[in-house]
Amino acid sequence: RIYKVEIYSVQAGQRGSKPDVSASLERSDGRWMFINFCYPDGGDLVSILKAPKLPCSSPRPVHK
Repeated sequence: RIYKVEIYSVQAGQRGSKPDVSASLERSDGRWMFINFCYPDGGDLVSILKAPKLPCSSPRPVHK
């Protein structure tokens, strides 16, 4: 069973009005494991990490 937990920022002791991210957790062998992190815009961390890497748009500097 997977649980979702909303995570809010706190600034000057005040909780944000909307969650900044939600974490998906699952209990396995007596421990809680993070499964994924979902962002308000609909993206998620696992998808970002699995996406193909884009090539750098600027060349790397050559050190001599």
